[in-house]
Amino acid sequence: MTSCAWGDDKFSIGLGVREYWDSNFARTTDKDAEHYTLSSANLKASHRYGRQQWALGLRGLRYDHAERTDLDTDFYDGKASWRSTWSHRFNTRVAWDRMAYAVDRLEFVGQDVVARDDVNVQVNYGTGDRLSVGVGARQSEQRHSNDLRDSLDFDEEEIAVEVRYQTAGKSRLSLRLRDGNRVYPTPSSTDPRQLDFDYRQAELDLTWVSTEKTRLHLVVGRFERDGDTNSGTGTQAEVEAQWSVTEKFALTLSVNRSEPAVGETSDSPIRVDTGEIGLRWQPAYAWSVQTSARYSEQAYQARALEPARDEEVKAFTPLAVVYRVSDAVHLRLDSQWVERRSPLSYRNIDYALASIGLAMQF
Repeated sequence: MTSCAWGDDKFSIGLGVREYWDSNFARTTDKDAEHYTLSSANLKASHRYGRQQWALGLRGLRYDHAERTDLDTDFYDGKASWRSTWSHRFNTRVAWDRMAYAVDRLEFVGQDVVARDDVNVQVNYGTGDRLSVGVGARQSEQRHSNDLRDSLDFDEEEIAVEVRYQTAGKSRLSLRLRDGNRVYPTPSSTDPRQLDFDYRQAELDLTWVSTEKTRLHLVVGRFERDGDTNSGTGTQAEVEAQWSVTEKFALTLSVNRSEPAVGETSDSPIRVDTGEIGLRWQPAYAWSVQTSARYSEQAYQARALEPARDEEVKAFTPLAVVYRVSDAVHLRLDSQWVERRSPLSYRNIDYALASIGLAMQF
């Protein structure tokens, strides 16, 4: 992914290519394999002039399929930021963030790329090492490239207020209040539901660094939505613990709950609970080895042709290896197995995914 880390003036370009083998690309009970290639090119730049800091990262991606050439597509994502430090306590930040991805076949059988653009403006008062206060505004736009899914396009606006406290040991506690609204400008011709809603959310965000080897991150939010379809209260929560057991071995545990709004995706679960464990071993500077396992439970509301139901998703990454040929050239090997279990027989699927890739950054 692109990044916008602050620092001295830097400029780099990168190229990458990854080959994927998917045992059930169609996501059906009758497995249908596919081989495809993901090519990418990226540009990263950062510049500091006095108290002004700029950063930019752009990445272009291209999918080429061996069998399903109608799904070949290209798109881009990226980030850009401008931060101004006007005084010892007062600073502002303007940021643009674009996330884009090609949808999975279980969500939509045709070609579709989802792109979300977020523009954030923040004003902060405080030194950052003790108590500080920030206010901000965000404007978001999510669009689907396929015209058959334009009823899932939405625009969102939000304002937020945050109070932060950071200790000398880099632990941090934040209290955040959000108020916003989401509008779906193109109603569906086949689904009469009104998806627009207003929302309010209160969040507690805690990062606790107890030792140099341990870190705990907790985010808990309670929201209220006010709309015809998206109405009611709910909880968003995430807990992640990181433990550097040794200099070469690290353990990560995470648990999270989300309650997405109806219409956020065409798959639209109303609740997702996920637990994950990951292990990373770096025997030498040039080598990094990882393995992980994830379990997820997803709840769905009743729809016109589908009953209310719960589904289970299990994902296991037995091996992910990165070899640094040099500081500029990396090789990566990935493997994954995924199983979904549902009361709906056509959603009872499993597949294996393997990939090998080369990335160069100069």
